[in-house]
Amino acid sequence: MPRQAGSRLSSQTLGVVNSPVPVEIVNGMPQNVLGVIDQLSQDPSVLEVWLIGSRVNMSATTDSDWDLLVFSTKEPYETLAREKGVDVLWKGPSGKVLLEGQPECMKVCFSDFQWAESESDKAAYVGRKFVDCKSGEVRDASEPAQVRGHSLASRIWVSSIGITSK
Repeated sequence: MPRQAGSRLSSQTLGVVNSPVPVEIVNGMPQNVLGVIDQLSQDPSVLEVWLIGSRVNMSATTDSDWDLLVFSTKEPYETLAREKGVDVLWKGPSGKVLLEGQPECMKVCFSDFQWAESESDKAAYVGRKFVDCKSGEVRDASEPAQVRGHSLASRIWVSSIGITSK
């Protein structure tokens, strides 16, 4: 939902009452996450911001990060990660996706997500989760380093330009 220029982003401006994201998640967003969403909402290339990952899929632990997917009018490029504990994935017009803090060679195709919007502010997709490996342990190369699974997403911000076609 668009916010007026100059207004501070808070759980209220994310639309707690009618939010597609459960109220307890929005109300529990730390200030650093709200700050990142605020930064993104001020970038004219940003069309939409979606909450993805364990936080929206109700499988988060106390150590889970916050995962945001940004639909942009610009192609993603290599940049530093902006905030510890907040992963920002950028999707550009070409369909390439890149996580902040990752090199260009790590771009993936958005079609791999099998993104399917089910309602105006909800979507389903196939996500990837890296399998944890304890510090000092060596991973068995015959075991997968990541697993794919069906996940949900919720739109948490949209520019005044409107909703994009994916």
